[in-house]
Amino acid sequence: MFRMLDLTDLWNHIGYMILCLPDHFPIEDFLSDEDQMDMDKGYTQLHEGISVAYPKEKHSGQAYNDLRSRLATYLHQSQQAYNEGDVVKGAHLLQDFQDEIFIKKGKIRLAK
Repeated sequence: MFRMLDLTDLWNHIGYMILCLPDHFPIEDFLSDEDQMDMDKGYTQLHEGISVAYPKEKHSGQAYNDLRSRLATYLHQSQQAYNEGDVVKGAHLLQDFQDEIFIKKGKIRLAK
């Protein structure tokens, strides 16, 4: 199973999700059936990515709590849109999630 360790992993997973959603995830022959990627597992990992991007130990305070909440809302709304068959809205919300993390004042935030 995929493990998200840093911002590069998060960036790559967002792209993977955008390409594969809602139901075009590749079957990996080295994974058991229950470990194959699907929408729910992918979104669970994206939610974990919020803590990778903004860990509470390094980013405390109300502003960061609000940011983490806003990011979780993007993910919830994106998954809901995909579940309702609105692929365009789901993808745009996922891109909004990505932009909120990686683009600040017109500059791309790179993994360190």
